[in-house]
Amino acid sequence: MEEVTGAVGGFRAAIQDLLVPELKALQVEVRNVKETLERHEKWLERHDQTLSQLADAIRQLGKEQAERFAATQKENNDRFDAVMNAIRDLQENISRA
Repeated sequence: MEEVTGAVGGFRAAIQDLLVPELKALQVEVRNVKETLERHEKWLERHDQTLSQLADAIRQLGKEQAERFAATQKENNDRFDAVMNAIRDLQENISRA
């Protein structure tokens, strides 16, 4: 029985001697992949923030342009109405004369 226990212990030690370095190498590789993913995640978060800020700025510019366009359109309509009123007044004055 001692021979079996000794053989099993020897076999276990041999397997561990073979596997432990490989497992440590895998741990290092997994750690490196994790660190790389964390760096990429931070990079993506920064770029996501930048893109969100740009999108907000573009929305704000669009709103400002729409407001300016509406103001310009109102001003043009008011001027057109004033010109039409002046023409109407001239026509009335010409008709009376």
